This record gives sequence, C-alpha cells and structure tokens, in this order.
Amino acid sequence: MRKRDLAVRAALLRFGGCTSVAPTVVGSCAAARASISRFLRGVHGAVAGAEAFTMAPAPYLSPMRIPEATATPRLLALVSRALGEAMHGVLPPRGEALPVLLGMPPVRPGLPAEAAEIVAGRVEADLAERDVRGVVEVLPLGHAAGIVGLERAIRKLDAGECGLCLVGGVDSYIAEETLAWLHEREQLKSGRNRWGFIPSEGAGFCVVSRAAAAETRAISPDDGSRRAPALTVLAAGVAHEEVPARGEIPSRGDGLTAALWGALTPLSGGERVDEVVCDLNGERWRGDEAGMSIPRVAQRLVEPGRFAAPALAWGDVGAASGPLHLALVAHLAARGAAKGARALVWTSSEEGARAATLVAARCVDREASCR
Repeated sequence: MRKRDLAVRAALLRFGGCTSVAPTVVGSCAAARASISRFLRGVHGAVAGAEAFTMAPAPYLSPMRIPEATATPRLLALVSRALGEAMHGVLPPRGEALPVLLGMPPVRPGLPAEAAEIVAGRVEADLAERDVRGVVEVLPLGHAAGIVGLERAIRKLDAGECGLCLVGGVDSYIAEETLAWLHEREQLKSGRNRWGFIPSEGAGFCVVSRAAAAETRAISPDDGSRRAPALTVLAAGVAHEEVPARGEIPSRGDGLTAALWGALTPLSGGERVDEVVCDLNGERWRGDEAGMSIPRVAQRLVEPGRFAAPALAWGDVGAASGPLHLALVAHLAARGAAKGARALVWTSSEEGARAATLVAARCVDREASCR
C-alpha cells in the first residue's frame, strides 16, 4: 500500500544552539546522542546550607563567575552564540521584518524583571548587524515556550504575515539567587534529593519557513555532511494543565495529553511515531505526569516506553528545551541515527503550559536517502 503523504505545516531549515557540553548545536547534539555530559558536583558558597549538589554550567562562558549574581549576563552570551549559528547564511525576503518568538523563563529569583527586555534588545541588535530587522516577542513560559513559539510561528506563516520566522529559547539557572531558590524548594539534585534536577543553561534557535518555500530556502550544513537536514512540521499542540506542578493533588496529565493529541492529529490508521524527545529531568511530577499521559496516546507510538531525555547529557536547559530538542531530532536524521521518519517532541512548564509537535525528518537533497 502506498504510504500516505501527510500535510506539512512548515519547515525547519536551520538550527543554532549551545549547551553546557558544547558551544555549537552540532557538538551539543552529538554529546546528547553519545550520553556525554559535563556536570559539576560540589558545595557552592552561594547556596547556604546546601549539601553537595550537581549543576551543569557552560565552561566556555568564562571568565564569568560560576554562579553569577544574576542570570542576565549568561543569557546574553548564550543567546548571541545560538543566534549567530542559526542565522549563518540566512536572509529574510528583501524589506521584510523577521518575527522572532523568543522563549524565556518567567521572572524568578536571580532573573530580574528587566531581563526579558535586555535579552530581546540583544537579539534585535545582533540581527541588525546582519542587516536583518528583527521584531522580538518574548514568551516567558519556561520549558514549553519554544514549541508554543513554533505553533505561533506556523500561524503567522499560514496568515501570510511573513516568509520566515525565527523561533528560539534561552535559559540559565546558573545564578546565585536562582540556585538558592531551587535549594529552598528542594529541587536541586543531590545525594539526599534523588528527585531533584540538574540546573544548567543553554540557548537554541530554529529558522522556520513556509513548507512550499522550504526547497528554495534550504541551507547546506557547516559540518561537512552530504545531506542538508531539515524537519517538516506536521502539527503542533498547545494546552494548559490546571493542576499545579509539585502540588499536593497529583495531576492526571490532562494538559499534556491534550497537547500530545493536538500534535498527533495528522496520523490515521496504523501510522505511528518512531522517536520521542521530551524534557523529563528527574523531577517526580514530570515522570508522574508522563506516566498518566503516555498510555493515553500509546497507540500512536511505536515504542511507548522509549524516549530520549537530553537533560541526562545537558542538564535542564529550561526555556531552551524545545528548539534544542528539535535540533537533536534533525541531527539524528542527518546522521542516519533516527529510529524512523516521524518524531514527537514535548515540553512541560512548571507554570502550566504544555506543548508538543510532530515533525518528520527529510532531506533537501533528493538523491540522498533519509531513514
């Protein structure tokens, strides 16, 4: 029987990113694939009363202090690195502004209220140096922000508001007040707290195009590979979980389930997802929520119990999760290491946002084959 062609909503043409393990997206994804990490474990004077805990700062940001007083300087350095990589060789249509949907964490200790405006200003300034007029919209939604931004980018493209969008995210937990706050909330992973997570930092961007324009806008990778990796977006689902994370009442996973089904809508018959990438990071509430949601969509997954959790290599990258996870899917496809053509990426924010997207790996070079 001939394989059914699913409707494509958009194309992801190019990626940029940096994490605690590497200052580039290719290095970061290769490390995640090989389960390579750069974790630091010890007692840090900025966190009074804490026992030894694990964190994952980006070592190439030195001579910045670890941790910094606030996250803002680290956010600026990370976002510039990832943006420069993603925008290499990219120009929007002449005279057209480039919408930028930038995911960030909500205001918290160690992240001042003005950080969003400062980081947005840096993004617009970096784009201006490339003769690109960027218009930044900050989405302070935490982990789910990147895929929420992707869903909004698709709507902009569908409406004809632009020919290209830039979707990204940046986050850093490596700030004195943030680490102390996480310690007070018993969220730091340590010998005594097995359900904590490893605070890290990173940034990721992806260039999003109308699907019809994807072939003409394809950009060759810089890593010497023969195939130009790209992902096509088949659907995106966004929802909100009403039950508070880490609350006394356990979540039934209704919000995540709704987001997952929103992403899985294009599939019919026996069509299933080959690869799952998610933001599970060791926190109990995330595992419990996934345990309630995955069985409800299991018929659409080739292996419901198998998933990739890049936080095992990168640490928790917060609002940068979505774009970096999509970059990992593209990386696996480009290396012939993908489990199959379709991948599901999901992210969950502690504040309630849930987002998921269904993507398909493809090759711009028609003479090359994608697994």
